[in-house]
Amino acid sequence: WLSSRVVFDLRQAMFNKLLNLPIRYYDAHANGVLTSKVAFDVSQVTAAGVNVITVVVKDSLTLIGLLGWMFWLNWPLSLVCLAVLPAVGVSVRFAAKRLRGLSRGAQAAMGGLTQLLGESIGGHRVIKVFGGAGYESSRFSKVNNALRAFTVKQAVASALNSGVKRGFAMMLS
Repeated sequence: WLSSRVVFDLRQAMFNKLLNLPIRYYDAHANGVLTSKVAFDVSQVTAAGVNVITVVVKDSLTLIGLLGWMFWLNWPLSLVCLAVLPAVGVSVRFAAKRLRGLSRGAQAAMGGLTQLLGESIGGHRVIKVFGGAGYESSRFSKVNNALRAFTVKQAVASALNSGVKRGFAMMLS
């Protein structure tokens, strides 16, 4: 219930902000990108926020318990593991920064896809009359492939980040 209310409030605030932006902002940004931000970004931000709260609480308790257990089992080895922790933190931070950049790129690509779909559906008569189906198909293929590429890159970066986290967790246990 709470997350749906947060989504509602964020979307409403974004729409109200859009209504008050200057015309040059609309000239500089495609309709599909703006639509995508209001329609999809809000859900992603809300999901991320809920996920962060859950992860912070659960993982903090798990970390405290595991650290206590590690030191109880073998305190010298535990100190070695803690010495490696900064390197793991740097790699996780790098991966998170990469994921944020890829997420922005994917969102822009989704906006381009939405824009192209809107143009093609809205101008379907013109496309048919002037035989532009091949051209539109080619445009869609390029945008769709760009979105696919971002999705694959996000999956790889996420998997690498998960691998580092799992490797460190295995090292701790």
